[in-house]
Amino acid sequence: MKRPTHKKLSSVTFPALILLTSLAHAASISTDTDVGFGKLNQYSTPYIPNIQKDTNYAPAVEALKKNHYSQALELAKGYAAKKPTDPKAHLLLVLGFVGAQDFKSLDIHLDELTQQIPDLADAVKFQVATYFAKQQRFYLALKYSDTISKKYSQDKLLRLKGEIYLNQNLTAKAVKTYEQLYYLDNQATDTLFTLARLNTLNGNYIKASKYAKNLLRPSVFPLKATIA
Repeated sequence: MKRPTHKKLSSVTFPALILLTSLAHAASISTDTDVGFGKLNQYSTPYIPNIQKDTNYAPAVEALKKNHYSQALELAKGYAAKKPTDPKAHLLLVLGFVGAQDFKSLDIHLDELTQQIPDLADAVKFQVATYFAKQQRFYLALKYSDTISKKYSQDKLLRLKGEIYLNQNLTAKAVKTYEQLYYLDNQATDTLFTLARLNTLNGNYIKASKYAKNLLRPSVFPLKATIA
């Protein structure tokens, strides 16, 4: 019986081949261990970071936690009226709309905020998209992330979308998104690892080896850092 030659892998270096093998092994164990909502936690909490520790907003935060959305909305509207440029006030307000299932008011408020303070609107939309992603309401997460302008951090936005696609098992869209991240920063280890893994799972070994070998470059993993 003739043995397969695996010519496509003939140019892969031995360390890279080991890495590819480990990637495939990790993927076969579980897709939830290193891909999914553990990573989404790095972007934000359901509220803007530290908002729960800010005593100025404690009444509204407590109202949201208790599902008292009418009370939360009343308080948040007061915060936003006093400080129109305060992102925390606007986020509390939109979370109140979300809790009350008042998406019409949510969209109106975000549209008005986009007209008045575009940068602030983008930041709030990103928090809202992340909030929906954590709840596994992916359609809404993508809907609001798609309304964010190109002026907002594309790195953060693409990473969020990539995580959403991975959780939806939309591999092709995930690969495309992480390739966009690669063009933004071709030395980001998590991007290289994810692309190597996804291409390995898809049987695209040449592409997988390319990203795996980039992971082993000294500029990505400095020698001193690996020895220490």
